[in-house]
Amino acid sequence: MLCGDFNSGPRSRIHRRLRESLRDVTAPSPIQLAASFASLDHVFLSAEFVVHHVEVVKTPLTRVASDHYPLLVDLSLPG
Repeated sequence: MLCGDFNSGPRSRIHRRLRESLRDVTAPSPIQLAASFASLDHVFLSAEFVVHHVEVVKTPLTRVASDHYPLLVDLSLPG
């Protein structure tokens, strides 16, 4: 798992390079459009992870805490 603010969009060189071995569970999807800077925030996972839910957390606190809304990813590892 590798996640955070990469300051790089899905078309960037680093994003393409990471996608060679990991999947970005936040892109491409409506999640990117729903978050303030979600196209720069990514959650990269290896194939073993099962993703149950991805959400942009929008509350009064998250609106003022940062210029990015937090991404919440519910996942598990089988076994």
